[in-house]
Amino acid sequence: MTVYEAVKDSLDIVQVARDYGVRVVGRSKAHCPFHDDRSPSMSFWSNNRKFTCFGACDISGDVIDLVGRLENLEPLEAARWLNDRYHLRLDFDKPADRAELRRRQSLHERRMALERWEQEAYRTLAEYSRLLYDWRSIYVPLHPDLPISPRYVEAIGSNRDYVYYLMDEMIKRKGNLQAMAEFYMAQREYIEKLQRRLKEEKSPNVGRVNEDPAPITGHGAIYLPAPELAVRAL
Repeated sequence: MTVYEAVKDSLDIVQVARDYGVRVVGRSKAHCPFHDDRSPSMSFWSNNRKFTCFGACDISGDVIDLVGRLENLEPLEAARWLNDRYHLRLDFDKPADRAELRRRQSLHERRMALERWEQEAYRTLAEYSRLLYDWRSIYVPLHPDLPISPRYVEAIGSNRDYVYYLMDEMIKRKGNLQAMAEFYMAQREYIEKLQRRLKEEKSPNVGRVNEDPAPITGHGAIYLPAPELAVRAL
């Protein structure tokens, strides 16, 4: 067992959260300390000693991640802090343990990057879906002989259903690092295309006569790669 695993297995994540003043409700729920949480949106999982916030911050992790976020510490520093605070008497100077902690820190950094992308991707999908909804009424042709706006074509196309599908997929995969890594590999290019599209709409030139941007008319195949590829993509 590595020193990291020893820290995690030696501590009750719910008790550590309580020690930090987190408002725990029962044994499995809490008011998330990382956003303004008026109703308990953080859950604790006894089978793997982890937490997940299903609220605004959309984060997850174990007791080391929890303390790291609360104290603004890197994983190694958080593990050492827990070792000292709870008198676990673990040896952090064994070569094998140092290698494991470096591996864990690297995984932590990649996971944080994926979480940031996940939050930005969901905001992009939500903003684009609202835009399509508005365009369906704003740019509807008022007469058969009038030219049809490219925005209306975009709004009534398949994009909106596909965006809703992606938003549902993100909700289903929330808190699952492997599943979200697969989603990232499959949908990154499409999300970037939407982000460019939204940036075009915010350009000061948009809205002038005859300056409609080219609509997004296709999203390509739905493709989820093999899990081993997703791990390498993190």
